[in-house]
Amino acid sequence: MTKTFQEYEHQAVPIAARKSLFSIAVIWSGFPMVMVGAFVGAQIINGLGFRHGMLAILLGNFLLAGYVAVLSAFAAKEGKSFGLSCRQLFGEWGGKLITFFLSGLVVGWFAVQTGLAGESVFKVLGLSQPAAILMVGGLFTLLATAGLRMLKPISIISIVLFIVTGGVSLGLNFQHHRLAEIIAYQPSHSTSMALGVGVTLAISVFIDSGTLTADFTRWSKSPTQAVIASLSAFPIANTIPMLLGGLWLPA
Repeated sequence: MTKTFQEYEHQAVPIAARKSLFSIAVIWSGFPMVMVGAFVGAQIINGLGFRHGMLAILLGNFLLAGYVAVLSAFAAKEGKSFGLSCRQLFGEWGGKLITFFLSGLVVGWFAVQTGLAGESVFKVLGLSQPAAILMVGGLFTLLATAGLRMLKPISIISIVLFIVTGGVSLGLNFQHHRLAEIIAYQPSHSTSMALGVGVTLAISVFIDSGTLTADFTRWSKSPTQAVIASLSAFPIANTIPMLLGGLWLPA
């Protein structure tokens, strides 16, 4: 008989059920590989110039990395989900309130990603826009119900496709611009922003899901492996789309 996969929603993940470092690192790395990161990276570079923009992106990602790493170490030590950890720290009602708030943010993120993917399907296949978004949303929901089992293969596919797509877009961009021209880019006075605003933007892209890291890194076999897995996402994977967005200049 096929053994039923246990998600351990209401209890700590036992050591015997923990996953490899590679599995957790791949799962976490796939999450920041999204076009929203590229859009934000482009906005930061557009407002600060390339050099100062990259500084803001790196500072934001390293601050986010430290925050998520600490939470990840705690998650692996306890083996508990974000919701269970909140109840342990803030009590029954405090934990429910915090979980409800963060869940709402993630549902909003799901809606944004579904809309972007649906828009792409609408343009490529020529479907009606509502039908395309409903189709993509249904597929995403179906995959979500499969839980952790589906996250690893989906993350591998998304990482590969994102890198390929990013490489193609850079190739097209470098047909019109030289790398030195991009690095030397400076914003006009009307579009400039403060460095602190750029750092805040870099952090804000994944501060919500980063706070929920326990839902992934509680599956790590040790706090050390959990920290390494989280670092694969922040700063590494989260910086890549921002950098790609920053390297793109209109023709």
